[in-house]
Amino acid sequence: MKIGTKKPVGPLGLLEKSMISDPLEQHLVIAVVDCMTIALDTATDKQEATLRLVAIEPVLRQDSELVRAAARRARDKRTGAQPLIPDPDDVDVWDAEVVDGPGSALVRA
Repeated sequence: MKIGTKKPVGPLGLLEKSMISDPLEQHLVIAVVDCMTIALDTATDKQEATLRLVAIEPVLRQDSELVRAAARRARDKRTGAQPLIPDPDDVDVWDAEVVDGPGSALVRA
């Protein structure tokens, strides 16, 4: 996949200020993307999409944990990974009983 270079809509000035003030930190954003083009290699029939960044919003510091948690849940669902520490929003896990004893991660829901 390629990424298009056209400037997206959004408060890029705020993001730039944040990146300049903390250049070694990661900066969390929410982005809207779509497909700008699809290239076809006629010799192999391989297709390659070019992603267009339609809009981008920096995530406010006070919202960063909420957004990171949502991204973590989406990644875990996509990969089938099980989190080592249960998500506090997952009531079923917190209502489960511990099977292996104190400090164990093994629970029965």
